[in-house]
Amino acid sequence: MRNRELVQELLRRAAVRLRALDVLYDGQSWPDVVRESQEVVELTLKALLRASGIEPPRVHDVSPLLIAQRARLPATLHVHVPELAMISRELRRDRELAFYGSEDLSPSSFYTEADAQRAKGQAVHVVDLVTRNVIESVDGQRSPLVHVRPAGPTDASAIARVHVASWRTTYKDLLPADLLANLSVEGRTRQWDQQIGDATTFVCVAEDDAGQVVGFASAGPEREPESGFDAELYAIYLLAEHQGSGAGRELARLVIDELRVRGDASLRVWVLAGNPAEGFYQRLGGVKVEEKPIDIGGTEYIEIAYGWRSLDDVDLRGN
Repeated sequence: MRNRELVQELLRRAAVRLRALDVLYDGQSWPDVVRESQEVVELTLKALLRASGIEPPRVHDVSPLLIAQRARLPATLHVHVPELAMISRELRRDRELAFYGSEDLSPSSFYTEADAQRAKGQAVHVVDLVTRNVIESVDGQRSPLVHVRPAGPTDASAIARVHVASWRTTYKDLLPADLLANLSVEGRTRQWDQQIGDATTFVCVAEDDAGQVVGFASAGPEREPESGFDAELYAIYLLAEHQGSGAGRELARLVIDELRVRGDASLRVWVLAGNPAEGFYQRLGGVKVEEKPIDIGGTEYIEIAYGWRSLDDVDLRGN
């Protein structure tokens, strides 16, 4: 079972429990409403994590992971993360008490209708938030639903295949056909094997539901330090069928997270004039800062640099 099916399974189970809350509430079984509300919230938040490419932990309270991985969640949910984390913590606290009670009190004598109303309201609220921001994208297949992760040594050949294929589609109207036809997956594999092994370069990949690499990104120190930028985004490429899906934004998000860890504060990227990726960098908030000629296959082209003076300026919302 791959990622999309796992997300849908979690959501289906949460929906069944959400419907059961009405039956339990009508039966005035207040502790059971609280207990099942916790199950609804846990399943829904784990679906959110998995849909964001994050492996859910096998614990009932996912609040620490929500906070730690906030940047990888849908941008529209960032402001709600503290609230979602609080609900996860609160209901986890009540999980066993609502089922077993305590030494002195049974669950029915401990929980009131007001407690049940609050827990049920929290469950409905969480499901609504995630539905509006994630589930609709899952069902409509507008969400990238990719898993992004740092690349490892075994990824070099898969990255090379994506590199060659994406160059041939991206540059078919910009670069000579013979140049694109002569691109070598073997040669690119050697190149990526070296880059993945270079500690100064960060390489990450995007995998689809079948676990196949469909895109990659790489970044590292700015190659022209006099530019005034700390880091450089060397490349982001995706197979044609995954362009526009949001996968590129998720790769950019992982790159930005890594650059922050490294202490970098600004970023620049070079893109060939006429490359459709110009629009992608503009939507990320990149500002044109420089251009220069570049020789490719004996022909002169123009390269344009887009920059972000602060990593906080990188717009990772799904716009």
